[in-house]
Amino acid sequence: MLALVTALVVHTAAAAAGPAGPNDPLFTKQWGLSAIGAPEAWTTTTGAGVVIGVVDTGADLRHEDLAGQVVLSTDCVGSGGNPLACEATGGDDNGHGTAVAGVAAAAAGNNAGVAGAAPGARLLVAKALDRDGKGSIADINAAIQWVVGHGAAVVNLSLGDPTLSFSAQYGESLRQGIEYAWSQGAIPVLAAGNAASLGLPATYSADLDAVVVGATNRTGTQTTSTASTGDAKWAVMAPGGSADGVQADDIVSTAWSPSQHNSYAYASGTAMAAPLVSGTLALLLSAGLSPKQAVDRLLATAQSPVACGTGSATCKGIVDAADAVSGLHPEATTTTQAPASPSFAPATPTSGAAVAPAAAPRPAPAPLPAPKAPAAVMRPAPHAPPAAPGPTVASRARAGAEAAAPPAPVVAVAATRHGRGADIAWAAALAAVFALLVGAGVVRAMRDHE
Repeated sequence: MLALVTALVVHTAAAAAGPAGPNDPLFTKQWGLSAIGAPEAWTTTTGAGVVIGVVDTGADLRHEDLAGQVVLSTDCVGSGGNPLACEATGGDDNGHGTAVAGVAAAAAGNNAGVAGAAPGARLLVAKALDRDGKGSIADINAAIQWVVGHGAAVVNLSLGDPTLSFSAQYGESLRQGIEYAWSQGAIPVLAAGNAASLGLPATYSADLDAVVVGATNRTGTQTTSTASTGDAKWAVMAPGGSADGVQADDIVSTAWSPSQHNSYAYASGTAMAAPLVSGTLALLLSAGLSPKQAVDRLLATAQSPVACGTGSATCKGIVDAADAVSGLHPEATTTTQAPASPSFAPATPTSGAAVAPAAAPRPAPAPLPAPKAPAAVMRPAPHAPPAAPGPTVASRARAGAEAAAPPAPVVAVAATRHGRGADIAWAAALAAVFALLVGAGVVRAMRDHE
């Protein structure tokens, strides 16, 4: 689970974290980054050019560690499953999403707070849960479609927290959003837990195209509160805190507070583990791997001796970002540019979106198709003359022979001053009859006879 501590972390401009880390004051307390080898991985890639979609309760768009990272945001609460209905911005009023966003891609080296697992990546934030952590499966799926349509290469779904709750109509499942993301070239990352509430098998399934993430504590073993990863197709573990009441054993990240700006707090659970995996995948994508190659390398380099716990038969172990990017080419220098606007919604930058993302190394996923406009209803113009009937089978057969024939003469009928409307009607009728005769070859026969 994820539990934000009541006492927010107050930081000062402390000394640099040391030669191996950035100057962010709380970096030395981020044991989770060290556990997966993130600082070593940053010598190869920081995730530049990759966009991570965060589908959650939103994010603090003015936070010092997030404002320059969030490119676009929106609010999909109440969208009814339609990404076209997502609107405004995705400001956080709960805190869950802000913590998740910071773990994934908080700015590094800005002498403030913390560093994210992929500090060079950028964030797309789609709010799908309300201030109470409640949301519908339909809104979550719409949020997934929105971030993917705007160019997210990784979609973080930290929805395993037991404090979150979901509603669904019959037949709705998170699988729909997950499979849409993967089909469009984005990697879904799902925190273990709440599977049944999300319309998924309780043990997950071997055909679900998502990386399912369990949580480990500071000693590298599975936390007592983490859910199993079941029979997931792709499963790993990552640091998620200990939930033992000791702040230092949990994950420190950006926090939202209604009364304190630029807050930081400790949290725990699979919801904190998932964004570490999302960040690691962003590092791999930034180094030029395809989505499938990135997932394969993530699994192949996981620390297999780490036990994933009972019920996690397919889990490969704890992620190792340093080993995963080892031997890959350093990220190429990219020119930042705003993401292309998808067809279903205009790209409206959030407040505080100071930095636009670079073009991702993968091809941009195809946007959702725009809803079809209702068919136009054809209404006849008032008092319009009747239209000539379509060609008959016989006339269509003669079409080729008559293609070179001279055009039929135009019949002009003068209208008298009296009964003008009737005369016009008669003229139209005569013209129609004459056209039929021409089409049937009668007029031509008469001409030939003459």
